[in-house]
Amino acid sequence: MLRLWLCVLLLLPAVLTAPAYAGPAEDCDQDKDNDLKIKACTTMIRREPRNHGHYVERGNAYFNKNDYPLAIADYTKAMEINPKDEVPHHNRCAAYNQSNQPERALPDCSKAIAINPKDQVAYNNRCHSNILLGRYDSAIADCRRSVALKPDYGRSWRNMCNALVKKGDLDTAVAECSKGVQAAPKEGWLYFHRASAYQQRNELDKALADADRANILEEDEIEILTLRGRIREQQGDRDKAIADYRAVLKLDAADDADREAQRVALDRLTALEGR
Repeated sequence: MLRLWLCVLLLLPAVLTAPAYAGPAEDCDQDKDNDLKIKACTTMIRREPRNHGHYVERGNAYFNKNDYPLAIADYTKAMEINPKDEVPHHNRCAAYNQSNQPERALPDCSKAIAINPKDQVAYNNRCHSNILLGRYDSAIADCRRSVALKPDYGRSWRNMCNALVKKGDLDTAVAECSKGVQAAPKEGWLYFHRASAYQQRNELDKALADADRANILEEDEIEILTLRGRIREQQGDRDKAIADYRAVLKLDAADDADREAQRVALDRLTALEGR
């Protein structure tokens, strides 16, 4: 009996320190660790090379790591295996958008919509493509379709607000952003776009409140801090504007929008400090 109990006790540490996921199938499906996901999905692809879902999941992990060429390759393979699934189509659309190739993204999202006319993600991603192409009316129409299908889909609200601000329709932007805030109050970029609209309407106190809220929800985002710096500068708060611009220049840019915001921050910081 003593020997039996010793065996049980020796086994306990192995049980208590077991990993959170049980094997490659589970690891491929989880979304907390992208590197583990890639490794596990690669194993599953070797085991089941005709299962398109493994390619989609690995593509998602590459997408989350900003490795868009590899994400596109995996979504393409998934589409070849199962051309009737809208998910790899709208995911490749998103990856092309992030790669600043909206002209290649559009057909993918349109195909996803043809497969599933209720695919709110595809409408949202096509909205983003149209924004990148400067087709703001088409973008707004697509985002309206997306939020009609899923009223609390924050990404579609924020893209619609972005398109309205870029179009210069500031009153509608404020109205639609406010609806979006009610539907998806934790979507920080909604506050950012409404702050931009308020700033352009010279309603600086409202703009600053929204920029502060955006910064709380989306901490240390280059575009948000740059906008807040501009608002503070317009209000005459030189020291806080400088603090925002300096914070921007310490961050790593993730895309072209971030790099442009950093250029603006550097220009304004140079002007304020008299360099």
